Amino acid sequence: MPELVTGRGVQVGPSGLLDLESRGEGLDEDELFSNAVLLLAAGHETTTNLIGNGMLALLRHPDQLAKLRDQPALVENAVEELLRFDSPVQIAPQPSASSTAPAAANE
Repeated sequence: MPELVTGRGVQVGPSGLLDLESRGEGLDEDELFSNAVLLLAAGHETTTNLIGNGMLALLRHPDQLAKLRDQPALVENAVEELLRFDSPVQIAPQPSASSTAPAAANE
């Protein structure tokens, strides 16, 4: 699989790791491949857990599930709320309302 990175001359946007690699200062092919696999697995794991946690939350709160079925336009907000309600990443900091308020409101 590392051949996919080197064999195709992958064109990507700005990336600190790839910029360093191109100058010979960064990760070798094995390290770059390992990081790519880690990022892929991490993205898959969090997405899978978000779907599972969200379904469990909706099944535990049938009134909210019914509301979501009746009003499909709420799906986007529901995903955000389910992510906040039972995040698949338990070590990430959760901003409080006061930390996200506009600066003028805090003065």
